[in-house]
Amino acid sequence: MKKEWTLSIFLISLLTSCATSWDGKFYGLYGYYDKAQSENPSLYQKVDENTTVTDFNNDTFKNKVIVTNGKIFKPYLSKSEYTVVYIWSPKCKSYNCISLDLIQSKCLLKKFDLYVVTEYYSNKELSEKYNLTNNIIGIDTQYYKSGLTKKYLSKFLFDLTGNIEFNERYLFFKKGVYQAAYSTIEEIPL
Repeated sequence: MKKEWTLSIFLISLLTSCATSWDGKFYGLYGYYDKAQSENPSLYQKVDENTTVTDFNNDTFKNKVIVTNGKIFKPYLSKSEYTVVYIWSPKCKSYNCISLDLIQSKCLLKKFDLYVVTEYYSNKELSEKYNLTNNIIGIDTQYYKSGLTKKYLSKFLFDLTGNIEFNERYLFFKKGVYQAAYSTIEEIPL
């Protein structure tokens, strides 16, 4: 009986968490890039070793999600004095998850360049128009050879910082050099 209650509580908490949605997908556990890209191919622009790009500015790519890997992305972090990389969970409803427009405003006030990296792919949220200076970055799951969020995100973050595990969502860089990770934008000094 106790085992059944424990299993029931686990299932209820799993189904009501940030990791799942009512469409039955386990966002946060899987990336869903292939499905998202096949449903809305015009939303995504892949940038790899064979692509010549000068920046990931929204003026250049007109609201597309830039799909790339950490090695290609990292040099763009040195284009500004201070850069914040925000790891975004599009379906998150937690009080810790604030709007992208608000994060962009706070970064502009602090004179930080902002890059939003989506943790997983959800066409509904990714196709919305945000007031971001730079395009949303999607992690190239094919490059990292995994559809599991934890696996490809860890490899992407390692390519950017040399570290694998982060609990924080805001990564702070000075002239492209990783400084520290923070839980909120307000914690970043300056």
